[in-house]
Amino acid sequence: VIQTGPTSYSLVLACDVNTRGHTQWFLFRVANAQAGIAYRLSIVNMMKPDSLFAKGMRPLLYSEAQAARKRAGWRRCGEHICYFANQYSYAAPLKRKGSKGNKGNKGGGDGVTNDASNLQPFYT
Repeated sequence: VIQTGPTSYSLVLACDVNTRGHTQWFLFRVANAQAGIAYRLSIVNMMKPDSLFAKGMRPLLYSEAQAARKRAGWRRCGEHICYFANQYSYAAPLKRKGSKGNKGNKGGGDGVTNDASNLQPFYT
């Protein structure tokens, strides 16, 4: 997680460990939200040529606070969602001889920070 402005953050996702380097889905936690403030989160390494987000799909949000107060569950959220190419490129990890994928790869060592303490809620 990289803070790029007062209320904006860039997030680099780790690859799904059961694929050859694909990033198809994401799950993360946000803490210390301030009500009434719009936040922006940019997931910078989603690299498929197209996405359902570009066609109007919105991410799901689960709020523990709303669940406790209103018995609310998962809901669609976000505004001004867009999906487009950026300066990042994709290179599939090399498959070792005799390997059946990356099931033993537990991540780490890729420079991705897993500390969500600075990440704030956002609406994209």
